[in-house]
Amino acid sequence: MIEREPLFSLLHATARIPWGWKKAHDEWMASADDPTTIEYLLAIDAAEVPNLPVDFGAPWVENGGTEGIDIIHAPVYGSAPVWNCAAKHATGKILITIADDWQPCPHWDTEIKKVIPDLNGEYVVEVSCGGEADVRRLMVFSIITKARYNRYGYIFHPDYLGLYADDDFTAMARRDNVVIDARHLMLPHMHFTAGLSPIDPIYQRQNSNASIMLGQQIYAKRKREGFPS
Repeated sequence: MIEREPLFSLLHATARIPWGWKKAHDEWMASADDPTTIEYLLAIDAAEVPNLPVDFGAPWVENGGTEGIDIIHAPVYGSAPVWNCAAKHATGKILITIADDWQPCPHWDTEIKKVIPDLNGEYVVEVSCGGEADVRRLMVFSIITKARYNRYGYIFHPDYLGLYADDDFTAMARRDNVVIDARHLMLPHMHFTAGLSPIDPIYQRQNSNASIMLGQQIYAKRKREGFPS
């Protein structure tokens, strides 16, 4: 943990153990203008916690000791619950859900801070990630103020394991009229469906037919009900 209250909490959910998460971490930290304002929370899916090497511990000290990585052994399965688990530990004013295949833009911390008019207000920042998500105006990843998180006590509705949680998140943010349009910022999602990453067992597990059907069913039910909290 950094010694003072951070501005950003990067919530990185991963099941790619031991090192599949590290490239994304390094890119996000290297692209920031001020790493000393960042709290990095690496939350590990419960399915992979038993596979951790014995010496897999925190913190790793980066950039001359300006920040470290806090490791969370999540007691839950699936990307959405693991992100929610990380969020419970966050102390920053701006929470960002990080994934192994999501790349930052240069100066992302300065650029995101610039578009939020009040860090104590309730806001969700919409950026570009490329592909079909941009066509659909789907916020695949979440950039939210702590005030927004505090309104519901979660980032993704707890019914979801992963798929369609972002559809639900997007619908709720638009319904509540808290979205800031920052689509001039491109943060590429290097997803296997766009041919930007090789498919691996984690992608296969997350995108199984059973996972798709479950997400669709939950989303359809919540949409009918008006997305209750």
